Amino acid sequence: MRVGPGYFPECISTAIHVILKMDSSTLKPGFHLVARRLAIQHHPNAMTYPNPEQAAVLNHLHGTLLVLAPAGTGKTRLMADRLAAVIATGMPPELTLGVTFTNRAAEHMRAAVRESCGDHAKHCRIQTFHGLCAWILRIEARDLGLPSDFVNYDEEVSIDLLRVCLRGTYLKPDAAFWQLSQIKSDCPAAVFALAHCKSPGV
Repeated sequence: MRVGPGYFPECISTAIHVILKMDSSTLKPGFHLVARRLAIQHHPNAMTYPNPEQAAVLNHLHGTLLVLAPAGTGKTRLMADRLAAVIATGMPPELTLGVTFTNRAAEHMRAAVRESCGDHAKHCRIQTFHGLCAWILRIEARDLGLPSDFVNYDEEVSIDLLRVCLRGTYLKPDAAFWQLSQIKSDCPAAVFALAHCKSPGV
């Protein structure tokens, strides 16, 4: 049987097509990625992903890597496939981390990771920057003498709280919120060190 570029045996084509359509949870991580690579290697017209630049990213599995590309070019899918390839080489999925800015982007990333990594995706940590920081703070809270069930207030809720606290004063909640934010940004870190707190209630 002759196998090579330009000749794609029907049985192999069918097998790869089945793999690509299977529920990724039933496959080991990296299988979808391998199927895509085989399809392109033996039949360049089968699909356009990955292109040469994306392939270079998928083959770079160790060390840091900066990928610059505009929106809608497949960065999330590429990240998920690279993660699957790293896990397939033996990296424990619980030691992986994906971070993004918005909840919507994080959910998109989780969906892509589930597709590429299958059942291992539930062990991969995919969070927003704020979610990651909150998770770290909850873990470290006990060592700092703080409760781990704290609640993060966004800007709107914080201003509403200030409105209640400042009722009967001449201070405007919006202005007070931004002034407090500026103070936190400008104040030396030592001032906010818990070790300097004189009252346990602070």
